[in-house]
Amino acid sequence: MTNEVLELRQTAPLPVTQEQANAWVGLAQEKNRLMFELGRMELSAQNILLRVQGEDVPYSKIDIALAEYRKAFTSLQEIRKAFTGQIDAGIIQPLMVFEKRVDPRGNEHYNALSSRSLQLRKAEADKAALANAKNQEISSFKAHIANEFSRVVTEYRAIIRREFTGHYQKCLKDKIADPGVEKVKEMLVQIAPPNVSKFNARYLSGEELLQIYNESPKPDYASYYDELMSEVDSLFANYSSDLANAEKAIKHQQDQARLKELEEANKAKEEQALNTLIATSETVVIEEPKIKRTVQVTVVESEAWAKNVMASFITNLPKLTKYIRVKSWSKLNIGQMATYLGQYATDEGVSFPGLSLKEVEK
Repeated sequence: MTNEVLELRQTAPLPVTQEQANAWVGLAQEKNRLMFELGRMELSAQNILLRVQGEDVPYSKIDIALAEYRKAFTSLQEIRKAFTGQIDAGIIQPLMVFEKRVDPRGNEHYNALSSRSLQLRKAEADKAALANAKNQEISSFKAHIANEFSRVVTEYRAIIRREFTGHYQKCLKDKIADPGVEKVKEMLVQIAPPNVSKFNARYLSGEELLQIYNESPKPDYASYYDELMSEVDSLFANYSSDLANAEKAIKHQQDQARLKELEEANKAKEEQALNTLIATSETVVIEEPKIKRTVQVTVVESEAWAKNVMASFITNLPKLTKYIRVKSWSKLNIGQMATYLGQYATDEGVSFPGLSLKEVEK
């Protein structure tokens, strides 16, 4: 196609026949003759008005002159149209045939390809949207796993800490000489971590969820347990001295336990926020094909429809001014009002009483 266009551009101008050359010369001569005649008619028309300029001219003569002037104008216009009509029919209209056939608004091949492009873009956009939704769900699931493990570990540590500090405080309160540290540890090792909450997936299959879960880092509960047992040893190492002042020791341990639990809860919140941020930033986003969606007012050729358009236009006029592009407000028509209402509905998602809206995709 490109080569054909280049060859066409490089082709020498078609030769003009003698008959065509004579026609152009004749047309130019006719134009010159017509301009002279139109000039004469213009002066004649102006002279009609000059004859009744006096202050003492009665209205009856003025009205006769005005009617004569209008008739002179009509004659001048008809003579001009006879010539320009020939040019329009013989030159302009034949030349416009080409652009009418090529005009995208009426070219069936262009419109067919445009529709095909839209369908292909919509299919690709749906595919990309599904992939993006799945990628977003993968990130959300990864963040869910990390945040749930953070929550579970925090709760697990808090549960165990409550158990041994509670036992410690009870022994002090009951004045028990031997708090039985080893038995406490045997009891604590039986405590299982809380369950991870379920993730509701829309796009990921069970196999995909399991694979992501298996690839995610898991909490090392054994190390957490050993760390907590070190706390147990440190706490109970002071049991004998605390027993001598049990009430004060109990109060101190309660305060320390609350501070520790609050500290770890805040740490877990920060960790969860960071997990979510990291997962979101790592989400793969596929660019979707551009599809322009606009809203238009459905045209109904009826008086009721016209009244509804005008009523909605007047009601929303303060918000429509940025869409209105007219040189003369007196020439604003109902079709233009409907167009501006459609543009407003496109941007703001509003509707109008008595009017139907349709979405147009390009």
